[in-house]
Amino acid sequence: MREISRPLEVIDELLEPFSACLSVPGALPPREWREKAHFLRTLKLEDEDNFQDIPCLNETDTWLDVPSQSLVRYRCMVQDVLEPEVYPLFLQSTGALVTMKYREALPTGSHAKPLSTLETGNWATRGIYLCVPLPGESSWAIPRRGPNGASECGPGTSAPNTVGCSCLVKLYDVDEESLKVCETVEVLGVFHMGAGAPRLHGLHVRKLPFFHPMLPYSPRWLSEGRLLCTFQRRFSGFAVRSLRDLAIQILQEPLGGDQLAAEYVLALLVARVYGNDGSRALGRWSLNLSHWQEGSVDLLVRALAKLHPRVLHLPVTPETLKQRRWTPQKDFDANRLRSGLLQLAPGTLLVFDETQMDTGPLDAAGLRAVQGIRGLASEQMLLVDFFNYEVQVPLEVNCLFISRGVSIFKAADLVLPLSPTRSSVLPKQEDVESLDGLRFLLGLIQHRTQPLRLQQIMAVFSHDFARLRDEFREMDLGQQTLHDTQRRQRNLCHCWWACESYGIGCNMTRMSWCRIPGGGCFGPKPTPRPCPFVNESSFVTFDVRLPLQSSWNVQVWVALARAFCFTHGEEEMTVERWQSVATIERERCRRWKEFGLKA
Repeated sequence: MREISRPLEVIDELLEPFSACLSVPGALPPREWREKAHFLRTLKLEDEDNFQDIPCLNETDTWLDVPSQSLVRYRCMVQDVLEPEVYPLFLQSTGALVTMKYREALPTGSHAKPLSTLETGNWATRGIYLCVPLPGESSWAIPRRGPNGASECGPGTSAPNTVGCSCLVKLYDVDEESLKVCETVEVLGVFHMGAGAPRLHGLHVRKLPFFHPMLPYSPRWLSEGRLLCTFQRRFSGFAVRSLRDLAIQILQEPLGGDQLAAEYVLALLVARVYGNDGSRALGRWSLNLSHWQEGSVDLLVRALAKLHPRVLHLPVTPETLKQRRWTPQKDFDANRLRSGLLQLAPGTLLVFDETQMDTGPLDAAGLRAVQGIRGLASEQMLLVDFFNYEVQVPLEVNCLFISRGVSIFKAADLVLPLSPTRSSVLPKQEDVESLDGLRFLLGLIQHRTQPLRLQQIMAVFSHDFARLRDEFREMDLGQQTLHDTQRRQRNLCHCWWACESYGIGCNMTRMSWCRIPGGGCFGPKPTPRPCPFVNESSFVTFDVRLPLQSSWNVQVWVALARAFCFTHGEEEMTVERWQSVATIERERCRRWKEFGLKA
Protein backbone atom coordinates (compact mmCIF):
# COMPACT_ATOMS: atom_id res chain seq x y z
CA MET A 1 0.00 0.00 0.00
CA ARG A 2 1.41 3.37 -1.03
CA GLU A 3 0.32 5.03 2.21
CA ILE A 4 2.85 2.77 3.98
CA SER A 5 5.64 2.38 1.43
CA ARG A 6 5.58 5.92 -0.11
CA PRO A 7 3.60 8.22 2.19
CA LEU A 8 5.24 11.45 0.96
CA GLU A 9 3.99 10.82 -2.58
CA VAL A 10 0.46 10.46 -1.21
CA ILE A 11 0.84 13.67 0.81
CA ASP A 12 2.01 15.57 -2.31
CA GLU A 13 -0.92 14.24 -4.33
CA LEU A 14 -3.35 15.41 -1.66
CA LEU A 15 -1.74 18.86 -1.87
CA GLU A 16 -1.87 19.03 -5.69
CA PRO A 17 -5.44 20.48 -5.96
CA PHE A 18 -4.15 23.60 -4.21
CA SER A 19 -1.53 24.29 -6.92
CA ALA A 20 -3.85 26.97 -8.31
CA CYS A 21 -2.62 29.18 -5.48
CA LEU A 22 0.62 29.61 -7.46
CA SER A 23 -1.16 31.84 -9.96
CA VAL A 24 -2.65 34.13 -7.31
CA PRO A 25 -0.17 36.60 -5.82
CA GLY A 26 0.14 36.24 -2.05
CA ALA A 27 -2.23 33.25 -1.90
CA LEU A 28 -1.22 30.21 0.14
CA PRO A 29 -2.76 26.74 0.54
CA PRO A 30 -4.22 25.83 3.97
CA ARG A 31 -1.75 24.59 6.57
CA GLU A 32 -3.71 21.36 6.82
CA TRP A 33 -5.22 19.72 3.74
CA ARG A 34 -6.80 16.73 5.55
CA GLU A 35 -3.75 14.59 4.98
CA LYS A 36 -3.97 13.14 8.50
CA ALA A 37 -7.63 12.26 8.09
CA HIS A 38 -6.81 10.54 4.78
CA PHE A 39 -4.27 8.20 6.40
CA LEU A 40 -6.54 7.40 9.35
CA ARG A 41 -9.45 6.64 7.03
CA THR A 42 -7.52 4.71 4.37
CA LEU A 43 -5.61 2.57 6.88
CA LYS A 44 -8.82 2.10 8.95
CA LEU A 45 -7.05 2.99 12.17
CA GLU A 46 -10.27 3.30 14.13
CA ASP A 47 -9.84 -0.49 14.46
CA GLU A 48 -7.03 -1.42 16.87
CA ASP A 49 -6.07 -4.52 14.86
CA ASN A 50 -5.16 -2.45 11.79
CA PHE A 51 -2.29 -0.77 13.65
CA GLN A 52 -0.52 -4.12 13.48
CA ASP A 53 -0.30 -3.81 9.68
CA ILE A 54 2.05 -0.83 10.00
CA PRO A 55 5.75 -1.66 10.62
CA CYS A 56 6.85 -0.90 14.20
CA LEU A 57 10.35 0.35 14.98
CA ASN A 58 10.17 -1.39 18.38
CA GLU A 59 9.84 -4.74 16.61
CA THR A 60 12.66 -4.19 14.11
CA ASP A 61 15.98 -6.02 14.41
CA THR A 62 17.92 -3.11 12.93
CA TRP A 63 16.73 0.38 12.14
CA LEU A 64 19.35 0.60 9.40
CA ASP A 65 17.19 -1.71 7.26
CA VAL A 66 14.00 0.34 7.66
CA PRO A 67 13.27 2.10 4.33
CA SER A 68 13.69 5.83 4.70
CA GLN A 69 10.56 7.91 4.06
CA SER A 70 8.29 4.96 4.82
CA LEU A 71 5.38 4.95 7.28
CA VAL A 72 6.18 3.36 10.66
CA ARG A 73 5.02 3.24 14.28
CA TYR A 74 7.20 3.98 17.30
CA ARG A 75 6.19 3.35 20.91
CA CYS A 76 8.24 5.52 23.26
CA MET A 77 8.59 7.74 26.30
CA VAL A 78 9.19 11.48 25.96
CA GLN A 79 12.61 12.13 27.47
CA ASP A 80 13.00 15.79 26.54
CA VAL A 81 11.05 18.61 24.91
CA LEU A 82 13.36 20.51 22.56
CA GLU A 83 13.11 23.94 21.00
CA PRO A 84 10.61 24.10 18.10
CA GLU A 85 11.97 24.19 14.57
CA VAL A 86 11.04 26.80 11.95
CA TYR A 87 10.65 25.58 8.37
CA PRO A 88 9.17 26.80 5.04
CA LEU A 89 5.77 25.19 4.72
CA PHE A 90 5.36 25.35 0.90
CA LEU A 91 7.82 25.49 -1.98
CA GLN A 92 7.49 25.87 -5.73
CA SER A 93 9.23 23.39 -8.05
CA THR A 94 8.80 23.55 -11.84
CA GLY A 95 5.21 24.74 -11.57
CA ALA A 96 4.25 22.25 -8.88
CA LEU A 97 3.54 22.79 -5.22
CA VAL A 98 5.79 20.95 -2.74
CA THR A 99 5.62 20.91 1.04
CA MET A 100 8.42 20.56 3.57
CA LYS A 101 5.91 19.27 6.10
CA TYR A 102 6.93 15.70 7.09
CA ARG A 103 10.24 16.14 5.21
CA GLU A 104 13.84 16.52 6.33
CA ALA A 105 15.12 17.63 2.91
CA LEU A 106 13.91 18.31 -0.62
CA PRO A 107 13.50 15.38 -3.01
CA THR A 108 16.68 14.43 -4.85
CA GLY A 109 17.23 16.64 -7.90
CA SER A 110 14.57 19.12 -6.88
CA HIS A 111 15.25 22.83 -7.29
CA ALA A 112 12.27 24.02 -5.28
CA LYS A 113 12.32 27.32 -3.45
CA PRO A 114 9.96 28.97 -0.95
CA LEU A 115 6.96 30.70 -2.48
CA SER A 116 8.13 33.99 -1.01
CA THR A 117 10.90 34.63 1.44
CA LEU A 118 9.00 37.69 2.64
CA GLU A 119 5.64 35.97 3.13
CA THR A 120 5.48 35.22 6.86
CA GLY A 121 2.41 33.04 6.38
CA ASN A 122 4.56 30.47 4.56
CA TRP A 123 6.73 29.80 7.60
CA ALA A 124 5.65 27.38 10.28
CA THR A 125 7.03 25.64 13.36
CA ARG A 126 7.10 21.99 14.34
CA GLY A 127 7.55 20.61 17.83
CA ILE A 128 10.60 18.42 18.46
CA TYR A 129 10.78 15.73 21.13
CA LEU A 130 13.57 13.37 22.08
CA CYS A 131 11.91 10.02 22.63
CA VAL A 132 13.29 6.71 23.90
CA PRO A 133 11.89 3.17 24.31
CA LEU A 134 10.15 2.55 27.61
CA PRO A 135 12.75 2.04 30.36
CA GLY A 136 12.77 -1.22 32.31
CA GLU A 137 10.64 -3.27 29.91
CA SER A 138 10.36 -6.95 30.79
CA SER A 139 11.50 -9.50 28.21
CA TRP A 140 7.97 -10.76 27.48
CA ALA A 141 6.77 -7.19 26.88
CA ILE A 142 9.47 -6.45 24.29
CA PRO A 143 8.70 -7.71 20.76
CA ARG A 144 11.15 -10.17 19.22
CA ARG A 145 14.40 -8.59 17.98
CA GLY A 146 17.75 -9.75 16.72
CA PRO A 147 19.93 -12.52 18.22
CA ASN A 148 21.13 -10.30 21.09
CA GLY A 149 17.61 -9.15 21.96
CA ALA A 150 18.24 -5.51 21.02
CA SER A 151 17.76 -3.33 17.98
CA GLU A 152 20.75 -2.07 16.04
CA CYS A 153 20.32 1.68 16.23
CA GLY A 154 23.26 3.26 14.52
CA PRO A 155 25.82 5.56 16.17
CA GLY A 156 24.83 7.59 19.21
CA THR A 157 21.16 6.61 19.39
CA SER A 158 20.97 4.02 22.17
CA ALA A 159 19.18 5.00 25.40
CA PRO A 160 20.01 4.11 29.06
CA ASN A 161 17.87 1.50 30.89
CA THR A 162 16.14 0.67 27.61
CA VAL A 163 16.27 -1.96 24.91
CA GLY A 164 16.07 -0.05 21.65
CA CYS A 165 16.92 3.26 20.05
CA SER A 166 16.14 6.89 20.69
CA CYS A 167 14.53 9.03 18.02
CA LEU A 168 13.75 12.70 17.34
CA VAL A 169 10.00 13.00 16.89
CA LYS A 170 8.66 16.04 15.02
CA LEU A 171 4.99 16.94 15.38
CA TYR A 172 2.70 19.38 13.58
CA ASP A 173 -0.47 21.40 13.99
CA VAL A 174 -2.52 20.47 17.10
CA ASP A 175 0.08 17.85 18.10
CA GLU A 176 2.97 20.34 17.99
CA GLU A 177 2.85 21.17 21.72
CA SER A 178 0.81 18.22 22.95
CA LEU A 179 3.48 16.08 24.67
CA LYS A 180 5.11 16.35 28.09
CA VAL A 181 8.21 14.83 29.66
CA CYS A 182 7.74 11.18 30.75
CA GLU A 183 4.54 10.64 28.75
CA THR A 184 4.15 7.30 26.97
CA VAL A 185 3.02 7.65 23.36
CA GLU A 186 2.88 5.82 20.07
CA VAL A 187 3.71 7.93 17.03
CA LEU A 188 2.64 7.04 13.50
CA GLY A 189 4.71 8.95 10.97
CA VAL A 190 7.24 9.23 8.18
CA PHE A 191 10.61 7.76 9.09
CA HIS A 192 13.88 9.43 8.07
CA MET A 193 17.23 7.74 8.69
CA GLY A 194 20.20 10.04 8.23
CA ALA A 195 23.74 10.47 9.49
CA GLY A 196 22.57 11.59 12.96
CA ALA A 197 19.72 10.40 15.12
CA PRO A 198 16.70 8.88 13.34
CA ARG A 199 13.78 11.24 12.84
CA LEU A 200 10.08 10.55 12.76
CA HIS A 201 7.59 13.10 11.40
CA GLY A 202 4.30 12.37 13.12
CA LEU A 203 0.98 12.05 11.30
CA HIS A 204 -0.87 10.62 14.28
CA VAL A 205 -0.11 10.43 18.01
CA ARG A 206 -1.71 8.12 20.56
CA LYS A 207 -1.10 8.62 24.26
CA LEU A 208 -0.66 5.33 26.11
CA PRO A 209 -1.25 5.86 29.85
CA PHE A 210 0.06 2.90 31.89
CA PHE A 211 0.95 1.04 28.71
CA HIS A 212 0.42 -2.71 28.78
CA PRO A 213 1.36 -4.74 25.67
CA MET A 214 -1.65 -7.04 25.99
CA LEU A 215 -4.26 -4.27 26.02
CA PRO A 216 -5.41 -2.30 22.98
CA TYR A 217 -5.41 1.48 23.15
CA SER A 218 -8.24 2.60 20.92
CA PRO A 219 -10.16 5.38 22.72
CA ARG A 220 -13.41 3.40 22.45
CA TRP A 221 -11.78 0.44 24.19
CA LEU A 222 -10.13 2.19 27.12
CA SER A 223 -13.31 3.18 28.94
CA GLU A 224 -14.12 2.11 32.49
CA GLY A 225 -17.24 0.30 31.30
CA ARG A 226 -15.38 -1.57 28.58
CA LEU A 227 -12.63 -2.62 31.00
CA LEU A 228 -15.21 -3.93 33.46
CA CYS A 229 -17.14 -5.74 30.71
CA THR A 230 -13.96 -7.40 29.45
CA PHE A 231 -13.00 -8.39 32.97
CA GLN A 232 -16.37 -9.99 33.69
CA ARG A 233 -16.60 -11.74 30.33
CA ARG A 234 -13.03 -13.05 30.27
CA PHE A 235 -12.63 -14.16 33.88
CA SER A 236 -15.01 -16.24 35.95
CA GLY A 237 -14.77 -16.31 39.73
CA PHE A 238 -12.89 -19.61 39.65
CA ALA A 239 -10.47 -18.33 36.97
CA VAL A 240 -9.66 -15.22 39.01
CA ARG A 241 -8.99 -17.28 42.12
CA SER A 242 -6.75 -19.69 40.20
CA LEU A 243 -4.74 -16.90 38.60
CA ARG A 244 -4.44 -15.06 41.90
CA ASP A 245 -3.12 -18.22 43.56
CA LEU A 246 -0.60 -18.52 40.73
CA ALA A 247 0.59 -14.94 41.33
CA ILE A 248 1.04 -15.56 45.06
CA GLN A 249 2.95 -18.76 44.30
CA ILE A 250 5.30 -16.98 41.88
CA LEU A 251 6.00 -14.21 44.40
CA GLN A 252 6.39 -16.52 47.40
CA GLU A 253 9.35 -18.43 45.97
CA PRO A 254 11.90 -15.56 45.94
CA LEU A 255 10.45 -14.28 49.25
CA GLY A 256 11.39 -17.48 51.08
CA GLY A 257 7.81 -18.71 51.27
CA ASP A 258 6.53 -15.58 53.04
CA GLN A 259 2.88 -15.53 51.94
CA LEU A 260 2.10 -12.30 53.77
CA ALA A 261 4.84 -10.47 51.87
CA ALA A 262 3.58 -11.98 48.61
CA GLU A 263 0.08 -10.58 49.34
CA TYR A 264 1.43 -7.06 49.85
CA VAL A 265 3.67 -7.18 46.77
CA LEU A 266 0.74 -8.38 44.63
CA ALA A 267 -1.36 -5.47 45.94
CA LEU A 268 1.44 -3.05 45.03
CA LEU A 269 1.63 -4.49 41.50
CA VAL A 270 -1.95 -3.36 40.77
CA ALA A 271 -1.91 -0.09 42.77
CA ARG A 272 -3.22 2.89 40.83
CA VAL A 273 -4.10 6.48 41.62
CA TYR A 274 -7.86 6.76 41.11
CA GLY A 275 -8.56 10.27 42.37
CA ASN A 276 -7.19 13.37 44.06
CA ASP A 277 -8.17 15.35 47.09
CA GLY A 278 -6.34 18.63 46.82
CA SER A 279 -2.65 17.78 46.70
CA ARG A 280 -3.25 14.24 47.94
CA ALA A 281 -3.27 11.38 45.43
CA LEU A 282 -5.80 8.73 46.42
CA GLY A 283 -4.59 5.18 45.78
CA ARG A 284 -0.87 5.95 45.94
CA TRP A 285 1.21 3.95 48.39
CA SER A 286 4.65 2.39 48.61
CA LEU A 287 6.06 -0.65 50.39
CA ASN A 288 9.25 -1.40 52.30
CA LEU A 289 10.18 -5.08 52.71
CA SER A 290 12.56 -4.84 55.64
CA HIS A 291 14.88 -7.39 57.27
CA TRP A 292 15.90 -9.05 54.03
CA GLN A 293 17.99 -11.94 55.30
CA GLU A 294 19.50 -13.94 52.47
CA GLY A 295 19.33 -14.55 48.76
CA SER A 296 19.66 -12.16 45.90
CA VAL A 297 17.09 -9.48 45.23
CA ASP A 298 17.56 -10.39 41.56
CA LEU A 299 15.38 -13.47 42.13
CA LEU A 300 12.50 -11.28 43.29
CA VAL A 301 13.03 -8.84 40.43
CA ARG A 302 12.92 -11.71 37.91
CA ALA A 303 9.67 -12.95 39.47
CA LEU A 304 8.17 -9.46 39.31
CA ALA A 305 9.25 -9.12 35.67
CA LYS A 306 7.28 -12.28 34.88
CA LEU A 307 4.10 -10.48 35.89
CA HIS A 308 4.67 -6.79 35.22
CA PRO A 309 5.59 -5.19 31.85
CA ARG A 310 8.11 -2.71 33.32
CA VAL A 311 10.31 -3.43 36.34
CA LEU A 312 13.48 -1.47 37.08
CA HIS A 313 15.97 -2.74 39.68
CA LEU A 314 18.15 0.03 41.18
CA PRO A 315 20.87 -0.92 43.71
CA VAL A 316 21.29 1.79 46.35
CA THR A 317 24.68 2.27 48.01
CA PRO A 318 26.67 5.39 48.99
CA GLU A 319 28.65 4.96 45.77
CA THR A 320 25.64 4.69 43.46
CA LEU A 321 23.94 7.64 45.16
CA LYS A 322 27.01 9.81 44.57
CA GLN A 323 28.19 8.56 41.18
CA ARG A 324 25.01 7.95 39.19
CA ARG A 325 22.61 10.59 37.91
CA TRP A 326 19.28 9.81 39.57
CA THR A 327 17.22 12.82 38.58
CA PRO A 328 17.26 14.55 35.17
CA GLN A 329 19.50 17.60 34.86
CA LYS A 330 19.30 20.47 32.43
CA ASP A 331 22.44 20.94 30.33
CA PHE A 332 22.26 24.61 29.38
CA ASP A 333 25.32 24.42 27.13
CA ALA A 334 23.76 21.73 24.93
CA ASN A 335 20.20 22.92 25.70
CA ARG A 336 19.23 19.34 26.48
CA LEU A 337 17.78 17.48 29.43
CA ARG A 338 20.19 14.78 30.62
CA SER A 339 18.13 11.78 31.66
CA GLY A 340 18.26 10.28 35.15
CA LEU A 341 17.58 6.82 36.57
CA LEU A 342 14.24 7.98 37.98
CA GLN A 343 12.94 9.30 34.66
CA LEU A 344 10.52 6.50 33.84
CA ALA A 345 7.27 5.78 32.06
CA PRO A 346 4.11 5.87 34.20
CA GLY A 347 3.16 2.49 35.59
CA THR A 348 6.73 1.28 36.10
CA LEU A 349 7.50 -0.81 39.19
CA LEU A 350 10.64 0.62 40.76
CA VAL A 351 12.66 -1.65 43.08
CA PHE A 352 15.16 0.13 45.33
CA ASP A 353 17.67 -2.46 46.54
CA GLU A 354 19.29 -1.32 49.81
CA THR A 355 20.59 -4.77 50.82
CA GLN A 356 24.19 -3.76 50.01
CA MET A 357 23.90 -0.39 51.75
CA ASP A 358 26.86 0.48 53.97
CA THR A 359 27.96 3.50 55.95
CA GLY A 360 29.65 6.29 54.06
CA PRO A 361 29.53 10.04 53.48
CA LEU A 362 27.27 11.61 50.87
CA ASP A 363 28.23 14.61 48.80
CA ALA A 364 25.83 17.15 47.30
CA ALA A 365 24.97 14.80 44.41
CA GLY A 366 24.17 11.99 46.86
CA LEU A 367 21.90 14.24 48.91
CA ARG A 368 20.07 15.31 45.73
CA ALA A 369 19.60 11.64 44.87
CA VAL A 370 18.09 10.93 48.29
CA GLN A 371 15.77 13.91 47.92
CA GLY A 372 14.74 12.76 44.44
CA ILE A 373 13.95 9.22 45.61
CA ARG A 374 11.92 10.47 48.56
CA GLY A 375 9.99 12.90 46.39
CA LEU A 376 9.13 10.22 43.83
CA ALA A 377 8.05 7.65 46.43
CA SER A 378 6.07 9.93 48.72
CA GLU A 379 4.73 12.63 46.39
CA GLN A 380 4.79 10.94 42.96
CA MET A 381 6.88 13.84 41.68
CA LEU A 382 10.03 13.61 39.57
CA LEU A 383 12.48 16.36 40.49
CA VAL A 384 14.23 17.91 37.48
CA ASP A 385 17.42 19.77 38.37
CA PHE A 386 17.81 23.17 36.72
CA PHE A 387 20.77 23.98 39.02
CA ASN A 388 19.33 27.15 40.52
CA TYR A 389 15.89 25.63 41.04
CA GLU A 390 13.97 22.39 40.64
CA VAL A 391 10.91 21.58 38.59
CA GLN A 392 8.46 18.90 39.72
CA VAL A 393 7.03 16.62 37.02
CA PRO A 394 4.06 14.42 38.03
CA LEU A 395 5.04 10.76 37.59
CA GLU A 396 2.95 7.84 38.82
CA VAL A 397 5.17 4.85 39.57
CA ASN A 398 4.98 2.15 42.24
CA CYS A 399 7.97 1.98 44.60
CA LEU A 400 9.23 -1.09 46.46
CA PHE A 401 12.08 -0.64 48.96
CA ILE A 402 14.05 -3.74 50.01
CA SER A 403 16.40 -3.36 52.95
CA ARG A 404 18.13 -5.32 55.71
CA GLY A 405 16.76 -2.94 58.32
CA VAL A 406 14.23 -0.19 57.78
CA SER A 407 14.78 1.75 54.55
CA ILE A 408 17.10 4.72 54.99
CA PHE A 409 14.69 6.83 52.93
CA LYS A 410 11.79 6.39 55.37
CA ALA A 411 9.45 7.17 52.48
CA ALA A 412 7.38 3.96 52.37
CA ASP A 413 3.75 4.10 53.51
CA LEU A 414 3.80 0.48 54.67
CA VAL A 415 6.77 -1.34 56.20
CA LEU A 416 6.68 -5.14 56.39
CA PRO A 417 9.46 -7.13 58.13
CA LEU A 418 10.08 -10.33 56.19
CA SER A 419 9.68 -13.71 57.87
CA PRO A 420 10.93 -16.36 55.41
CA THR A 421 10.43 -20.05 56.14
CA ARG A 422 12.88 -21.37 53.54
CA SER A 423 15.60 -20.23 51.16
CA SER A 424 14.69 -17.97 48.27
CA VAL A 425 14.51 -19.70 44.90
CA LEU A 426 13.57 -18.75 41.36
CA PRO A 427 9.97 -19.68 40.55
CA LYS A 428 9.55 -22.75 38.40
CA GLN A 429 8.50 -22.50 34.76
CA GLU A 430 4.77 -21.84 34.58
CA ASP A 431 2.33 -22.78 31.86
CA VAL A 432 2.55 -20.11 29.15
CA GLU A 433 -1.22 -19.83 28.72
CA SER A 434 -1.83 -19.42 32.46
CA LEU A 435 0.98 -16.88 32.75
CA ASP A 436 -0.40 -14.83 29.85
CA GLY A 437 -3.84 -14.94 31.44
CA LEU A 438 -2.39 -13.68 34.72
CA ARG A 439 -0.56 -10.84 32.97
CA PHE A 440 -3.74 -9.84 31.18
CA LEU A 441 -5.72 -9.92 34.43
CA LEU A 442 -3.20 -7.75 36.30
CA GLY A 443 -3.08 -5.34 33.36
CA LEU A 444 -6.86 -4.93 33.39
CA ILE A 445 -6.90 -4.28 37.12
CA GLN A 446 -4.10 -1.71 37.00
CA HIS A 447 -5.84 0.21 34.24
CA ARG A 448 -8.99 0.66 36.26
CA THR A 449 -9.32 4.08 37.89
CA GLN A 450 -12.62 3.44 39.66
CA PRO A 451 -12.75 3.79 43.47
CA LEU A 452 -13.78 0.84 45.58
CA ARG A 453 -17.33 0.87 46.93
CA LEU A 454 -17.20 0.80 50.75
CA GLN A 455 -20.78 1.48 51.87
CA GLN A 456 -21.37 -1.98 53.32
CA ILE A 457 -18.40 -1.97 55.68
CA MET A 458 -17.94 1.60 56.90
CA ALA A 459 -19.01 0.86 60.49
CA VAL A 460 -16.70 -2.14 60.70
CA PHE A 461 -13.96 -0.24 58.92
CA SER A 462 -13.96 2.64 61.39
CA HIS A 463 -14.13 0.31 64.39
CA ASP A 464 -11.20 -1.80 63.19
CA PHE A 465 -9.13 1.24 62.38
CA ALA A 466 -9.59 2.73 65.83
CA ARG A 467 -8.95 -0.59 67.56
CA LEU A 468 -5.77 -1.36 65.63
CA ARG A 469 -4.51 2.18 66.09
CA ASP A 470 -5.00 1.95 69.82
CA GLU A 471 -3.55 -1.56 69.98
CA PHE A 472 -0.26 -0.44 68.46
CA ARG A 473 -0.36 3.12 69.73
CA GLU A 474 2.96 2.82 71.53
CA MET A 475 4.75 1.84 68.31
CA ASP A 476 6.61 4.57 66.44
CA LEU A 477 6.70 3.53 62.77
CA GLY A 478 9.76 5.60 62.00
CA GLN A 479 8.06 8.70 60.66
CA GLN A 480 9.68 12.02 61.53
CA THR A 481 7.87 14.27 64.01
CA LEU A 482 6.32 17.32 62.39
CA HIS A 483 6.06 20.79 63.84
CA ASP A 484 2.80 21.36 65.65
CA THR A 485 1.41 23.62 62.93
CA GLN A 486 2.12 21.11 60.18
CA ARG A 487 0.75 18.28 62.26
CA ARG A 488 -2.45 20.16 62.98
CA GLN A 489 -2.91 20.85 59.28
CA ARG A 490 -2.39 17.23 58.23
CA ASN A 491 -3.96 15.24 61.09
CA LEU A 492 -7.45 15.63 59.67
CA CYS A 493 -10.26 13.46 60.88
CA HIS A 494 -9.84 9.95 59.50
CA CYS A 495 -13.59 9.63 59.21
CA TRP A 496 -13.68 12.65 56.90
CA TRP A 497 -10.99 11.03 54.71
CA ALA A 498 -12.91 7.76 54.58
CA CYS A 499 -16.27 9.33 53.83
CA GLU A 500 -15.73 12.54 51.87
CA SER A 501 -12.79 11.35 49.76
CA TYR A 502 -14.47 8.16 48.66
CA GLY A 503 -17.92 9.50 47.96
CA ILE A 504 -19.76 7.71 50.78
CA GLY A 505 -21.87 10.71 51.70
CA CYS A 506 -20.69 11.56 55.21
CA ASN A 507 -22.25 14.79 56.50
CA MET A 508 -19.32 15.68 58.73
CA THR A 509 -17.27 18.67 57.58
CA ARG A 510 -13.48 18.75 57.38
CA MET A 511 -12.99 20.65 60.65
CA SER A 512 -16.00 19.46 62.67
CA TRP A 513 -14.36 16.85 64.88
CA CYS A 514 -10.64 17.53 64.56
CA ARG A 515 -9.63 18.31 68.11
CA ILE A 516 -6.38 18.47 70.01
CA PRO A 517 -6.38 17.30 73.64
CA GLY A 518 -6.52 20.38 75.85
CA GLY A 519 -6.28 22.70 72.88
CA GLY A 520 -9.78 22.84 71.50
CA CYS A 521 -10.53 22.82 67.79
CA PHE A 522 -8.00 24.32 65.35
CA GLY A 523 -9.07 26.41 62.40
CA PRO A 524 -12.59 27.71 61.76
CA LYS A 525 -15.14 25.59 63.60
CA PRO A 526 -18.34 24.91 61.68
CA THR A 527 -21.42 23.56 63.40
CA PRO A 528 -20.60 19.90 64.20
CA ARG A 529 -22.67 17.38 62.31
CA PRO A 530 -22.11 13.79 63.45
CA CYS A 531 -21.06 11.22 60.90
CA PRO A 532 -23.73 8.52 60.31
CA PHE A 533 -21.10 5.80 60.07
CA VAL A 534 -18.95 6.30 63.19
CA ASN A 535 -19.25 7.79 66.63
CA GLU A 536 -17.13 10.65 67.88
CA SER A 537 -15.05 8.57 70.27
CA SER A 538 -13.83 6.23 67.52
CA PHE A 539 -11.85 8.71 65.50
CA VAL A 540 -11.75 12.25 66.62
CA THR A 541 -9.05 12.62 69.25
CA PHE A 542 -5.45 13.06 68.09
CA ASP A 543 -2.53 13.09 70.46
CA VAL A 544 -0.24 15.83 69.14
CA ARG A 545 2.67 14.27 71.02
CA LEU A 546 2.65 11.37 68.57
CA PRO A 547 4.37 11.74 65.19
CA LEU A 548 2.34 11.60 62.02
CA GLN A 549 2.14 7.93 61.06
CA SER A 550 1.37 7.70 57.37
CA SER A 551 1.24 3.91 57.65
CA TRP A 552 -2.04 4.36 59.50
CA ASN A 553 -3.53 6.77 57.04
CA VAL A 554 -7.00 5.68 56.00
CA GLN A 555 -6.34 6.26 52.31
CA VAL A 556 -3.55 3.66 52.39
CA TRP A 557 -5.90 1.13 53.97
CA VAL A 558 -8.56 1.86 51.36
CA ALA A 559 -6.00 1.52 48.55
CA LEU A 560 -4.82 -1.78 50.01
CA ALA A 561 -8.41 -3.01 50.33
CA ARG A 562 -9.14 -1.89 46.75
CA ALA A 563 -6.25 -3.97 45.38
CA PHE A 564 -7.28 -6.92 47.55
CA CYS A 565 -10.87 -6.85 46.25
CA PHE A 566 -10.03 -6.28 42.58
CA THR A 567 -7.55 -9.17 42.55
CA HIS A 568 -10.39 -11.35 43.89
CA GLY A 569 -12.67 -10.15 41.11
CA GLU A 570 -14.92 -8.12 43.42
CA GLU A 571 -16.27 -4.62 42.84
CA GLU A 572 -17.41 -3.84 46.39
CA MET A 573 -15.83 -4.43 49.75
CA THR A 574 -17.78 -6.92 51.87
CA VAL A 575 -17.42 -7.44 55.61
CA GLU A 576 -15.84 -10.83 55.02
CA ARG A 577 -13.26 -9.45 52.59
CA TRP A 578 -12.49 -6.53 54.87
CA GLN A 579 -11.85 -8.89 57.74
CA SER A 580 -9.26 -10.63 55.55
CA VAL A 581 -7.54 -7.31 54.87
CA ALA A 582 -7.64 -6.39 58.56
CA THR A 583 -6.10 -9.77 59.40
CA ILE A 584 -3.05 -9.23 57.19
CA GLU A 585 -2.64 -5.69 58.53
CA ARG A 586 -2.82 -7.01 62.09
CA GLU A 587 -0.15 -9.60 61.22
CA ARG A 588 2.05 -6.91 59.68
CA CYS A 589 1.79 -4.81 62.83
CA ARG A 590 2.45 -7.88 65.01
CA ARG A 591 5.71 -8.38 63.13
CA TRP A 592 6.65 -4.79 63.86
CA LYS A 593 6.12 -5.44 67.54
CA GLU A 594 7.98 -8.76 67.35
CA PHE A 595 11.00 -7.17 65.70
CA GLY A 596 10.94 -4.36 68.26
CA LEU A 597 11.10 -1.66 65.60
CA LYS A 598 11.08 1.83 67.06
CA ALA A 599 12.40 5.15 65.89
